[in-house]
Amino acid sequence: MQTSGKAISLVAACYMIAKQVLNGLLGGFDVGMLVVTVAFAVCLLYGVRYMNYVTGVWLAAVAIYYLPGNLKGLSNGTLLYLLEGVVDLFFAFLLLWHRGVRQRFTMRH
Repeated sequence: MQTSGKAISLVAACYMIAKQVLNGLLGGFDVGMLVVTVAFAVCLLYGVRYMNYVTGVWLAAVAIYYLPGNLKGLSNGTLLYLLEGVVDLFFAFLLLWHRGVRQRFTMRH
């Protein structure tokens, strides 16, 4: 079960970095946000205790914060950002509630 938690953490970390780079290419780089994202990703990769909860809540908060604007601007071509929010919520759900992920981040190494 812990193997699936590690795999989910790896995919979530790669997604978060790729998302930040793509957002940077589309709308201008935010170096501070890239640094924060890389820090979260490194913590996920190394299995830093309880960082699955911190990262999951952060992903969900960002998705929920931008949801009204993404829905309002849907006719202006923001479908990509709406899909990004859905994927953010999906990874947040996995990081917060998947048994393998929870085991990986609560066991002492």
